[in-house]
Amino acid sequence: MVLFPKILGQEHAKKILSALYERKHFPPLLFIGPKGVGKRTVAINFAQIINCPSTNDINLNQCQRCQQFGNLVHPDIKIIFPVSTSNSTDANESKAFEEIADSTPLFAISQIKPFLPTTNLIPIKVIRWLKQEMAYKPLVSPFKVIIILNADKMNIQAANAFLKTLEEPQEQTLFILTTERLSNILPTIRSRCQTIRFSTLSKDVIIEYLIKEKQISAVNAKLAAEISEGSLRKAVDFHYQTEEFLPILDLLNLCDHSQKSSLESLNIMTNFDTESVSSEKLIISFLFVYRKALQFKLSIPVFYNTEIIKKISSVLTIEQIISRISLLLNMLNDAEIHLNKKLFLFSILSAVRF
Repeated sequence: MVLFPKILGQEHAKKILSALYERKHFPPLLFIGPKGVGKRTVAINFAQIINCPSTNDINLNQCQRCQQFGNLVHPDIKIIFPVSTSNSTDANESKAFEEIADSTPLFAISQIKPFLPTTNLIPIKVIRWLKQEMAYKPLVSPFKVIIILNADKMNIQAANAFLKTLEEPQEQTLFILTTERLSNILPTIRSRCQTIRFSTLSKDVIIEYLIKEKQISAVNAKLAAEISEGSLRKAVDFHYQTEEFLPILDLLNLCDHSQKSSLESLNIMTNFDTESVSSEKLIISFLFVYRKALQFKLSIPVFYNTEIIKKISSVLTIEQIISRISLLLNMLNDAEIHLNKKLFLFSILSAVRF
């Protein structure tokens, strides 16, 4: 039986999940892959499939139960995600649950997953609540499904508590965890889960989807696919918020020694309105430009090109470009935790100057 006909790409993941369905074997699952490639969508779709009362409907998802699972309103599916740190203290316990309850509809299968700040966490009280949930069997479905998005955002106490929960499995409960960073998941949790890897989507797949499903012109679809770097979510977001994804050219010019000296750049950054652009946005801009410069350096066709991309590729070696990309990726993880934002912005600029 062919499952997941609506899911773009991810043939490897679909093959493994189809085999698990055929065997009716559902261990805890850990979905690992880049942002925006379908991990949450597949998790909810799999919950629909294993609980659908009709084998004729498992690929249609049109029955009442499938619709309820897809909209996250069925009592036998729970979805957990990181909440704001201000709500993760014991004093704000009720607020954390209110945030999850209020935001759950935004994570339905038909929705684009909302942005979650990097400072959000999954607090231990939510994991303790999950442990209580496991004491109850599914109300009307064969399986209760608990999806934990961004599972790497459990703090150490929450992760240890969840490990104990996994050690007391229930035959009728399926856990599905998602993460972009496998190394941030406790090894003891990883060892108790079946890891399923998700990959970036090809440009052709993204272009076809944008043209057919979103009625985007071929030219704009190609640009969105280029910028998305394999993330369907990013491609769709780009269509609606173009200015949020294209590089900030005025700031990019600051990294060019021939354009501005270090002192001039420092003065500009000191007077820069840090409220108008986030650290994350600036890092993403530099990442985009350096990745395109690497493609250009390797003679890979680049749909989006500028003079600064050409210049980076001509001035820096492949190793130097890769080193800057690696550095920027590390900085991206720290973008929201620096209190002195201007100093952090200048440290970004210093790291990528050429």
